[in-house]
Amino acid sequence: MFLGPVVDVLTGRNPWLHGRTLDTDARQVARITRAFISGVQSAGIVATAKHFPGHHDITGDPAIELADVRGTTEDLLPGFDVFRSAIQAGVRAIMTGPALVPAVDSDFPSSRSKKTIDMLRHDFGFTGIVVSDDIDAVGMLRGLSESETAVAAVNAGADLILLPAGRANEVAMHIVAAVRSGDLPEHRLANAIRNVETNSDALRVQ
Repeated sequence: MFLGPVVDVLTGRNPWLHGRTLDTDARQVARITRAFISGVQSAGIVATAKHFPGHHDITGDPAIELADVRGTTEDLLPGFDVFRSAIQAGVRAIMTGPALVPAVDSDFPSSRSKKTIDMLRHDFGFTGIVVSDDIDAVGMLRGLSESETAVAAVNAGADLILLPAGRANEVAMHIVAAVRSGDLPEHRLANAIRNVETNSDALRVQ
């Protein structure tokens, strides 16, 4: 699995992704993204378009501080077009972002936002692997522990969790405990496993 490409289309300030994006023109980003996905996945490697729903203009760096994406749904549209292009190109994974995007969900950051992931699934028709951003990002935590953030992300619809090295066992045990307590429905975890296996297997048999 390759955790790229970054397909965010920057139109304003973004200290988090500065120097990491492909272009400021959505059409160019879409063109490069399609080529990247084709090349990577033709080699049997899952490509991951990130960071849905887009971070065109953000108040800070969500890795180290609370940060919100500024603007309206209309401001997100160029980025939406790139994600649709990536999905049409057959991208197998999409990573959600770590920041709050009030135009989509004013309550939860994208990687633990059911509204955001439901939009990706239903409005965009994405059937691949949904990957969370780093569960230790300050913009993601917002008062939760890393393990609680992981459970919240899976509950919201994430299939894979991006987490710090050395924390896998602790987070896994917390997810198991959440299933046993009923805080995380078992079918949600089963769906996540199935999504990962289905999309990985599909590349291997090409």
